[in-house]
Amino acid sequence: MTRQMLMDNVYLTHVPSEKFKTSFFSAQMAAPLRPDTAGLNALLVNVLSRGTARLPDMTALGRELDMLYGARLGPQLRRMGENQVFGFTASCVDDRFLPPGEELLEKTADLMGDMFCAPALQDGRLRADYADSERANLIDEIRSIVNDKRVYAARRLLETEDPMAVVDGILIPALDRVGADFEAGKGFLPQLIQAAGAAQAAFEVIREQLSARPGGESAPKAPIVLATVKGDIHDIGKNIVKVLLENYGYPVIDLGKDVEPAAVVEAAKRHAAPLVGLSALMTTTLGSMEETIRLLRAEQVACKVVVGGAVLTADYAKKIGADFYAKDAKESVDVARQVIG
Repeated sequence: MTRQMLMDNVYLTHVPSEKFKTSFFSAQMAAPLRPDTAGLNALLVNVLSRGTARLPDMTALGRELDMLYGARLGPQLRRMGENQVFGFTASCVDDRFLPPGEELLEKTADLMGDMFCAPALQDGRLRADYADSERANLIDEIRSIVNDKRVYAARRLLETEDPMAVVDGILIPALDRVGADFEAGKGFLPQLIQAAGAAQAAFEVIREQLSARPGGESAPKAPIVLATVKGDIHDIGKNIVKVLLENYGYPVIDLGKDVEPAAVVEAAKRHAAPLVGLSALMTTTLGSMEETIRLLRAEQVACKVVVGGAVLTADYAKKIGADFYAKDAKESVDVARQVIG
């Protein structure tokens, strides 16, 4: 990665990679986050994305992007500490995979530049109809966030807490408590389903934060097979592990929930996975977990097994033949690093 200062407070960052067939680039500005300008900045970048002087509406803009082999270009708005970052992001097919002379990266970058420097105007000003439309869209988006208390609560929490602190310190303990109450007869299926939905909605917000983080080394890694064992239909914890592993650069083969032991064995063989992760939330399904491990050993699959779930302990994991016990999502990543690197 190289970082070059073009002028005062203007930097160019370049991250070369041969892994991808697309080029990704963005142009962003940062301004102090202030109540009197935050809404205007959010509105500005959305209005600018509606068109340019040459391509004055979304229809013309979409046609141009189609001609650029389906390139993508859109606004970006996010908070970074006490600053508001706004601008545009774009992606296009890398020039290496195009006929000579296409220069798709340059054409897409020019289009982004036009959004900044040659926007669609009316009587010398940004178009009022675009501003009114985008203002209405922003109001609707804000209302939808506030009305969905699960998402709103998660986003407010992430304003002061690290995403993984929310996962490990709040989300997973809450799921463990609900699962324990259900098994003890203190909670019932409607409460379990409602809690799962709330946790899933919150985790989608956390996923956005995690996906923005750099993940692991650039070298390709061996795949990991994940499954919730036969008889268990709870997969939120497994899904958390999946996203975190992917964030650290590990390809994940997700078999889902209520998975037969034979299906786990078949997937581990087919993908030559050096690590299999098994999850269980209910004590009644621990037998399925043990059966799955036993079958992996009987079939002589060359893999390590990590297990996790609210009802498991390190001692029990060892008893049923698991190689590792992970008490939370972060420990699953630690195990992956130990096994795969």
